Amino acid sequence: MSTAIDQRPHDLLQMVQRASGRPERGLRFFRQGEETEFLSYAQLYEDAGRIAGALIERGVKPQQRIAVVLPTSADCVRALWGVLAAGAVPVPLPPPLPFTKPRKYAERIRGAVERSGIRVLIGDERLDPFLREMGVELEGRVQILCSPQLRGDTSVHRAQDPNAAALVQYTSGSTSAPKGVVLTHAQVLANLEAIVQGLQVGPDEKGCSWLPLFHDMGLIGCLFASVYRGIELLLMSPEDFVLNPAHWLRLFSKYGATIAAAPNAAYLHCVRRVSAKTAATIDLSGWRTAMNGAEGVEPETMRQFAEHFAVSGFRDSAFMPVYGMAEATLAVSFSPRGEGVHVLRVNRTALGEGRVVVAREGERDAKELASVGTPVLHMDVQVRDARGHELTSDRVGEIFIRGASVMEEYDRDETATHAALKDRWLATGDLGFVFDGRLYISGRRKEMIIVRGQNFYASDLEHLAGQVKGVAMDGAMAIRVQGDGTDSLVMLIENRQSDPESQKRIIAGVREAISSVLGVAPDEVVLLGRGGLARTSSGKLERYRGAEILLRHREQQRQLEQADTAPSLPRVAKGDVEAEAVA
Repeated sequence: MSTAIDQRPHDLLQMVQRASGRPERGLRFFRQGEETEFLSYAQLYEDAGRIAGALIERGVKPQQRIAVVLPTSADCVRALWGVLAAGAVPVPLPPPLPFTKPRKYAERIRGAVERSGIRVLIGDERLDPFLREMGVELEGRVQILCSPQLRGDTSVHRAQDPNAAALVQYTSGSTSAPKGVVLTHAQVLANLEAIVQGLQVGPDEKGCSWLPLFHDMGLIGCLFASVYRGIELLLMSPEDFVLNPAHWLRLFSKYGATIAAAPNAAYLHCVRRVSAKTAATIDLSGWRTAMNGAEGVEPETMRQFAEHFAVSGFRDSAFMPVYGMAEATLAVSFSPRGEGVHVLRVNRTALGEGRVVVAREGERDAKELASVGTPVLHMDVQVRDARGHELTSDRVGEIFIRGASVMEEYDRDETATHAALKDRWLATGDLGFVFDGRLYISGRRKEMIIVRGQNFYASDLEHLAGQVKGVAMDGAMAIRVQGDGTDSLVMLIENRQSDPESQKRIIAGVREAISSVLGVAPDEVVLLGRGGLARTSSGKLERYRGAEILLRHREQQRQLEQADTAPSLPRVAKGDVEAEAVA
């Protein structure tokens, strides 16, 4: 018997049961723009019980960590709730992508398997070569279950404790190794209520997402929030979006989707990959909320998107910059729905010094920042200095958060937990400030680069380098290199060019782009091939590995020179210099 749709659920399993009261609602899955499967919420609840029965038959215990390693699919969603129905705790992990190197993938997933003590993993046959690469680490200790065949003879829906762990979601690992955030049913539900209220989600809205289900924005903000509100959700794979973002946009036209979320780079990807001719055939007039979060929010990107897709009926008022993180379940602050982008121009030099000075009209040394709004329901935000004192609105500091949906621990990692939590306040690692009651994010604490006495945000350096022709999309990483008494600024650049003249133009372009705006030129510009920069499973730069990349590149160059077979590539400075990643 279904729970009434207006009754608040007490756990994530009851959330699906409540949504099943609308049998026509559910999840639609797409491949290359074509619908492949519809999974109603009623069917999801039933299937979850059968999967739970099979897991319990195999000895799964309450609160046991179960990895779910599946691509975006109905099987992935069934497995997540099947684990929950068994009283266990799902740990969504990234599945291998086509052409993924087994060893590299094994290294990525091994840390989570070991840290969370995972002994059961739900996947499919595509995982076999990658899991074999983990060899000794898995042998005899981890049971691999194939999702499509995971159905029990009986249906089980174990009672849930709202204060028990419901989910372990791993951080992206952009500035340090990924950590498992433990979230209770109550914490997740508190954030979902905040999301639904903050977005003012109506009962007949439709979500549309390509975001991976192992990432907090895709899992919590899209999948869980849709189930919580009982609205329909259209789901496609991240790979399909990357190859052809028009597939995503056409779903808004065909199915009348109204709400979606994406990182800043995704909106820029649409501008670059969807022609004006194609845009004219797409109807985006019904898209009323376009959240922008999960990474730095660039006002210029949203202007470009709004201009490019104005012919599609897209309105710039639909944009909604947001701020969140896995440690908060997801949402921390939202901009008001329907307001569009609120931009503040500040003096760039003063910002690097930790001061907020509104830029004068026409001032060249200015930086645009998009407000990410105000705290969501049951969330408190403070900006503090290095000593932990709360700052006034004209000062930049580290953002601390506290609330009903903020985690209490990293999975089996007391050291990281104690470092992050201070008197129940979470140190986010993000820098920002509050101005006129609105929150602004200026960068990451660990990405600040000090060169010749000046402070620079790595994201600023990378954004400017990324505008240079020949630099791959999101293909720039800024790192600090420690020398004898001084630090140097090194830019690591992914590019497609192989001839020396083109490479020289890229190097000169990067130097000019940065020096003309920031007044400092990189000491070195190192060109790498495509894929040369380390990235997280969700595509963010793994900044903490910058030093490793630079040292490996220099070693390769040294070996090539010794073999006298080095191609004509730009040279980097020699020497035994210790590189410190901006992490």
